[in-house]
Amino acid sequence: MIETAGETARDSGTIDDGLEVVRPPLRTALLDALEQGGRSRSDAEAALADGTWTDDPVAASVLAAEIEPPIRPLRERVRAWLYPERVVRRRARQATNAVAEVADDALPTVPGQTAPRTVPVLQPRLEDLQRGADGRLQRAVEPRATARGPQPVRPRIGTESERGDEERNDGNRADDDGDERADDTRDGDREVTDA
Repeated sequence: MIETAGETARDSGTIDDGLEVVRPPLRTALLDALEQGGRSRSDAEAALADGTWTDDPVAASVLAAEIEPPIRPLRERVRAWLYPERVVRRRARQATNAVAEVADDALPTVPGQTAPRTVPVLQPRLEDLQRGADGRLQRAVEPRATARGPQPVRPRIGTESERGDEERNDGNRADDDGDERADDTRDGDREVTDA
């Protein structure tokens, strides 16, 4: 919803058009939370209309079009004129956070909601372990590496590429030995045996 509001503000060039996209769902969420928290619907609507539901004037101005947002310095007003989608996204996030805070305070806690949960632990596979400098086994793969995306594959000892290098080196050694034998027979230093 916030991204759609930003795109709307960019296309129309005004902040108000972008905020019109996020205003209805945020108002509905706030009114429902306040009503579930024990307020009457009319009291919740009155608090929403005059902005007393929060201490944040920006969030209050996002949810009620009648409330003027705080006055911004010239630099921020120019930036808002150039990039209205950024201002809409920032204000919408700020209003969403304010609504979430008020809803958390208004709604009763669910029994067990804050109870500690057991986290399943998976034993690492043998391929994921390596010996550390102190000799103990430790993970070879960073557990959070998947959060950063795929990492380049590094060849491990004994991989096919290294075995191919060794075979090539063994072949070179055999050629080198053959070259030495050929040099020996050419130089005449080698004894010739009777066959």
